[in-house]
Amino acid sequence: MEKPIKQKNQRSSTGFTGILEIFEFYDNVVNFVNKLVQ
Repeated sequence: MEKPIKQKNQRSSTGFTGILEIFEFYDNVVNFVNKLVQ
């Protein structure tokens, strides 16, 4: 997950892009929780 592949404008129906979006959403949630914990 070192390569940030961002394709916001291009809405492809490939499963790989969906997985990347889920990981990005999960990363945002983890960062939010970390801010609350501190």
